[in-house]
Amino acid sequence: MASLRRCSINRQHSALDACPLDVFMAQAHKLRTVSDPASLDPLFFKRVFRKVNPDATISLNNRLYEVPPRYVGQKIEVRFDPAAADCLYSYENDYCVAAARPVSFTDNARAKRNRETQQIPPISFESLFSGQQKGG
Repeated sequence: MASLRRCSINRQHSALDACPLDVFMAQAHKLRTVSDPASLDPLFFKRVFRKVNPDATISLNNRLYEVPPRYVGQKIEVRFDPAAADCLYSYENDYCVAAARPVSFTDNARAKRNRETQQIPPISFESLFSGQQKGG
C-alpha cells in the first residue's frame, strides 16, 4: 500500500489541480460497460493492405489465403488478430465484407475442376485482313 500512495496518480498535478485518481473517480459514473467484451476484439486487429492475385489469393506471413474472386487485381484492406492469424477479414469502407481462409492445399489438389472450357477458334489472318485494302 505504501507504494500505491507514492504513485503519481495519488499526487496532485498542476494541470488538473487535483490528483488524477480523484479526477477519474469523480467521472467514474460516466463509464459505460460492454456486455460482450469479445465484441471489442476487432477494434484491435492489425490492419494491412494486400493485392489480390489472379487466383483470388493473398499472401500474409508466407501463407496463402483465399478471398472472394471479385477482388482479383484489387488492393484490399485485411484485418487480423496477430495471435490467431488463421482467419483474416477483408474490409471495405470500414465494414467487414468477407472472411479469408487459409488455402488448404490437399483440398485444392482434390477439387473437381470444370473442364468444359470453351475452345477458342484459331486466328484466321485471312479474315482479319480481308476488310483492309491493299496498299500503304
